[in-house]
Amino acid sequence: MEKKNRLIDAWVFIALLFVISIATGWFNRRGVNIPLSTIPIFAGLLGFFFWVFIYRKPTAEIYSKGYPYRKLKLWGIISSVVFFEYVLIWGLHSKQIQLIDEHLYSLTVIFIGAIAFYFSFIRMRVSLRFLFLGILIPLLASGSAVGLGRYFGFVQFSVPREDVLGIVFLNTSYWIIFGILYQLVCEEPAFRGFLMQRLVDKGRAQAVIISSFIYAIWHIIIGIFQGINIQQGVVSFAENFIIGCLLALLFIKGKNLLIAAISHGIIIGLKLSLLAGDKYPGLSQYFQTTTASAELKFIMLWFLCLFIGLIVVLITPEKRGPQPVFPR
Repeated sequence: MEKKNRLIDAWVFIALLFVISIATGWFNRRGVNIPLSTIPIFAGLLGFFFWVFIYRKPTAEIYSKGYPYRKLKLWGIISSVVFFEYVLIWGLHSKQIQLIDEHLYSLTVIFIGAIAFYFSFIRMRVSLRFLFLGILIPLLASGSAVGLGRYFGFVQFSVPREDVLGIVFLNTSYWIIFGILYQLVCEEPAFRGFLMQRLVDKGRAQAVIISSFIYAIWHIIIGIFQGINIQQGVVSFAENFIIGCLLALLFIKGKNLLIAAISHGIIIGLKLSLLAGDKYPGLSQYFQTTTASAELKFIMLWFLCLFIGLIVVLITPEKRGPQPVFPR
């Protein structure tokens, strides 16, 4: 009966998630002041609501079921504060965020994300093996995509007209840290924290695939309201399905949602940096695509490299422990 109730909760969550997302996009299209950027926030809030009030579990367990094993440490507080202050100060300085409208929602989410970062990293068990993979795979995938793109001829390296190295580093760091703190509150608690943990009774493989499929479809719905075409929709589905599977495996094997959030933040930050325009200089200042379709080819190549990283995570054995997060 408990397993059946878990599945019912999961499908009700999915139904409400799509209803809220479509309603938000519909109102946005008709001029109501509800920005599309609030859809991931609604997803995270829905995940927390189901976890705490429907599933009746402690909030901390949506991130990890491993018992706290460290005392509260000053350096943990400092790192969380530094992350939040960096996002706030550089975002305001570069005018990427402002203290108005939906930016205030995002800053509130980032502040809560800094708190979640602290407790996830300091108070809960973190698998260093999968934390390392979660960081390394996006970095290697992006570098390999640039290198292979150059080899196949649809990417060429260029020298910026001025020295923007410092700005590129600051912008890329900003996007990565913003993404990590944002994901700790929005998409990760919703899709990996709540949904996948409710589906895991059907088996790990099915939980990973179903949650990633829902995640990919959900992104297409958001994309439709943003005006993507069919080709972009197909690429978006493949991209987000691979990302969803990678993050789900990192969460299952790493036993802490922080690992998935860090990897997700790096993926988002690097994607923004690699495809950034001239307004906010990113890594794209040092290379450029050669044709109109080259950017799409580059994205496909990058996520093919991420798929290889997914295979690496899949075959990497997890550390045996006395308190596994997920049943086998």
